Amino acid sequence: MTTEQTRTLEQEQADFEAALPELLKSHGEEFVVFKDSRAHAFYRDFDSAYAFALKTFGVDAVFLIARVERPEPLCTSLSWTAGAMFTNMK
Repeated sequence: MTTEQTRTLEQEQADFEAALPELLKSHGEEFVVFKDSRAHAFYRDFDSAYAFALKTFGVDAVFLIARVERPEPLCTSLSWTAGAMFTNMK
């Protein structure tokens, strides 16, 4: 398999995230096996999804197994990130 034919895990993750709104409509809380920009199978548990992926694609293949769920927002403080919270600590 050439480099041009091989997708990276980062590409699969980006494609999964793009497909997530549609997947949530009918497969929320399930695990998806995602490869080559599409969902191949859905399972209730990770182990079943992983077994399917290994059997179908092999151990050397690049595939993504992810839980179909809404991402939680990441709350950060600009003051904390910028270090402003520590400026007057003596």
